[in-house]
Amino acid sequence: MSTSMPHKRRPIEVNADQVAYLRRAEPGSLLVWIEASNEVQVYAPTGRFGEHRMIIAAQGALDGLTEACEENGRPTHDGELAKDLTDIANDWLSGWSQVRVLTAMLTPIRLRLDRMGIYPADSVHLEGRGPGPDQPRVTETYARPGGNGAVRVTVPLGYTEPVRIRAHGVNGPVSEHIMLFDYLGMRPEQIEAKIAATVAAHLALYQD
Repeated sequence: MSTSMPHKRRPIEVNADQVAYLRRAEPGSLLVWIEASNEVQVYAPTGRFGEHRMIIAAQGALDGLTEACEENGRPTHDGELAKDLTDIANDWLSGWSQVRVLTAMLTPIRLRLDRMGIYPADSVHLEGRGPGPDQPRVTETYARPGGNGAVRVTVPLGYTEPVRIRAHGVNGPVSEHIMLFDYLGMRPEQIEAKIAATVAAHLALYQD
């Protein structure tokens, strides 16, 4: 009779095959958790998914995870990276209920950028728990697959605080932009269009 402890399944689990598939996928691909089916899938670069899909990590994160394993004397095979990505996914899950609500604000921005060939390039980060000065806000990173730059956009709940845009790239300095909107007088689509245009303009600074 085996005395080993049974494997305890985590709410989200990433496996080695998914890591290998993410590595082989086209540049800019994403590892995504689908809430309705509790599945993990690899998505080609796209902004055409809504608030019920959580980005776990981008393809580019694999290099950083591999380096971290090497520095700590750990194996660097896909199974080991899958353990790290499983931990990351379940960490993100702890704040998912708030992220899901705020991601609904990002969805129309993603769709506008998708039409320009600009896509989400990292997991969504939640800041603040609200109310008051610590009100919730989310940060999402956008990039062109294979490009030289990336833009981080921080969006507060209801646009009641400034939207912060920070861009960086291989071939240029950091550029920043703070946008304060008249959220009572402007339509949401006007705000979304301005944010998307600003993201595209900042990424253009890092083109060859």
